[in-house]
Amino acid sequence: MRRSRRFSQANEEIKTVLITGANGFIASHLIEQLLTTTTYNVRASVRNIQDTSKVAHLVTFPNARRRLRLFEADILNEGAFDNAMKDVQVVFHAAAPYFLTSDNPYRDLVEPSETGTFNVLTSATKSEHVHTVVLTSSMRTIADRPREKEYTEDDWNNDSNLKSNPYFYSKVKAEKSAWDFYERSTRLMGVAPFRLVSINPAMVIGPSHTKRMNQSSKVLFEIIKGEIPAQVNLSFWLVDVRDVVKAHILAAQNPHASGRYICASKTLDMAEIISILKQRFPDYKYPWSLTLPNVAAKIVSTMRDPAGYVSYVKTNVGKGAYKFNNSKIRNELGLEFRAIEESLWDQAADFIRWGHMRDKLSNDWVYKAPAAIKDADVARAYGWGFNSFVDDNSDRDIG
Repeated sequence: MRRSRRFSQANEEIKTVLITGANGFIASHLIEQLLTTTTYNVRASVRNIQDTSKVAHLVTFPNARRRLRLFEADILNEGAFDNAMKDVQVVFHAAAPYFLTSDNPYRDLVEPSETGTFNVLTSATKSEHVHTVVLTSSMRTIADRPREKEYTEDDWNNDSNLKSNPYFYSKVKAEKSAWDFYERSTRLMGVAPFRLVSINPAMVIGPSHTKRMNQSSKVLFEIIKGEIPAQVNLSFWLVDVRDVVKAHILAAQNPHASGRYICASKTLDMAEIISILKQRFPDYKYPWSLTLPNVAAKIVSTMRDPAGYVSYVKTNVGKGAYKFNNSKIRNELGLEFRAIEESLWDQAADFIRWGHMRDKLSNDWVYKAPAAIKDADVARAYGWGFNSFVDDNSDRDIG
């Protein structure tokens, strides 16, 4: 591992961390775990602090009143994180656009992903204390379709582009820009500016802290609700959001962690997913047991989301199962993945919890996910004074 100019600090106690894109699916879980399993002070950046609909859940987490501070910053603005990184030892860069459909994928996906990464890393380089940056990347930077090979951290997705799976392409560009920045800065400075680690999760599933569904959850929701008319010959590499978050924290705490880490638990096809879900949720609609021919699946996909869903189906249907090697993250970080069956059941129960579908839960199984945020919890948090959660380094205060 290449030593950074702050390598000696990396073994010291971490006191303060910064998370970008704090209201995102993964980032919200990361904040919760940092507040409940560590003693770190947590700074969390969001684009608009005044949009309380997107940040209210953050201030209800345990220990938030004492250790959480919100910071308003736009990743597209150069220098936006300079003040936020004062006295910060570790940066978790999780902010990135995530949607499959765009009329202008370069403007909406690629450019903000690359620019945001550059701005965050530039601020980290200027900081006197940041010694570690953990980047939330994606397995889609490794591959965008199954092949007759086992994927490892050495692989890169060279297939996606602005016309085919543009979201995957944006993730590739963002991660490559991070490593290019790191290598370029190291050459110019003669020493690495910080330790850079990327966590590359597969399709992330699990309970959510908000009612909003992420794109991965929507796929499972469409399956359990039978919105997909019949089974499709697709495979999905899956991972629980709680495992992804744990991987981030382990990477920050282990001074020897370096490079990329595949964060994927298991590959399942649609029939296997349905079979697992039916064990606990048997009374929902689900797709027909008939598997659509690959050509028919491609035709049906054109009736849905022409800019995103079609592209994914065309490049994945009938291609077989994803194969990957996750030994690096298990051996170097000591990450143990939870059973993916439990993750799927938790995800389905979460749809019920947030009112996305009616409760037909089997009487012999009780869901143990965190309770939904209650109005009283939010009122109590805001009763403390919302300004108490706004970092002193924030560009804008709340009246």
